[in-house]
Amino acid sequence: METPLCQFVKLPAHLMLKSEISGLMCERDPEEASASVPLNIVSLLEPSMPNFTVSPLPADTSWNSPYSVPIQVIVWLIIIVLSLETIIGNAMVIVAYRIERNISKQVSNRYIVSLAISDLIIGIEGFPFFTVYVLNGERWPLGWVACQTWLFLDYTLCLVSILTVLLITADRYLSVCHTAKYLKWQSPTKTQLLIVMSWLLPAIIFGIMIYGWQAMTGQSNSMSGTECSAPFLSNPYVNMGMYVAYYWTTLVAMLILYKGIHQAAKNLEKKAKAKERRHIALILSQRLGTQVGVSLMLQSKAEKEKAEEAQKDSGYTSNQAGVS
Repeated sequence: METPLCQFVKLPAHLMLKSEISGLMCERDPEEASASVPLNIVSLLEPSMPNFTVSPLPADTSWNSPYSVPIQVIVWLIIIVLSLETIIGNAMVIVAYRIERNISKQVSNRYIVSLAISDLIIGIEGFPFFTVYVLNGERWPLGWVACQTWLFLDYTLCLVSILTVLLITADRYLSVCHTAKYLKWQSPTKTQLLIVMSWLLPAIIFGIMIYGWQAMTGQSNSMSGTECSAPFLSNPYVNMGMYVAYYWTTLVAMLILYKGIHQAAKNLEKKAKAKERRHIALILSQRLGTQVGVSLMLQSKAEKEKAEEAQKDSGYTSNQAGVS
C-alpha cells in the first residue's frame, strides 16, 4: 500500500497543527481546501518558519546596590562613626544627669535629658536603616511593617527634638527676660508635663499620618513593594502644610525668642557696665577722700609740731632773758 504524502507524523505542537491542516487539504479538493482555510491559518503553512532563539533568563539583580563595594564600605564606616558618636554622647548626658546631683537639681536640665533620649534613639535606628535604604537604591528590603515602624519613629523623634529645642529656648528666654515670674511659675511638675506633651503630640500626629493615612483618605497604597516613604508625601498640600507648621513655625519662634534673649543680655551688659562705672567712681572718691584726709592730718600734725617747736623756742628765750 502506498504511503500517502500527507500521512500524520508525530511532530512538535506548532508543526502538528501544520501537518493536520495539510492532511485536510490533501483529502479535499485543492481549490476547496484553499478557499475554506482562513488566511491567518494559511500563513502557518508557509514553508519558511521564523527562527526562535532561546536564551537563559538574566540573573535577578533587583537587590544589587547601584554603588560599588568600596563606596558602600566607606559610607558604612562613616555612618558607624556618626552613630556611635551620637549614641555615646547622648548616653553620657543621661548618665551625668543621673549621677550628678548638682545637674539633676536644676529643673530646666530635664529638657536636655529629653533631647538626649530622642537623639539617642535616632542614632540607634535612624542612621543605619536610612543607610540600608539608600545603598539599596532607595529600595526597602525589610518588609512593609518594618518600613512603617521606621517612618513613624523617624518622623516622630525628629519633631520631638525640634519641640524640645523650642522648649529649651523658651525656658532660657523666661529665665533671662522675666526672672521673677519664671521663678514663681517653674516647677518639676509643669516641666515634666511639657516634656510629655512634646513626645505625645508628635506621636499622635505621625501615628495618624502614617498608620491611618489610608483609612483617613480612602486611598489605596500605591507604593511598590520595595518603596518606603511616608504616604502623606504624595499630597503636596499636606506635605507643605506640615513642613511649614512644624519646621518654619518653630524656627521663626526660636529666632524671636533668641532675639529677645540677645536684647536682654545687651541690657544686662549695659547695666553691669554702668554699675561697674559707679563702683569705680565710688572707689576713686573713697581713695580721694582718704588722700585728702591723710593730707589734712599730716598738715595738721606738721603745724602742731611747728607750734610746739615755736613754743619751746619762746620758752627758751624767756628763760635766757630772766637769767641775764
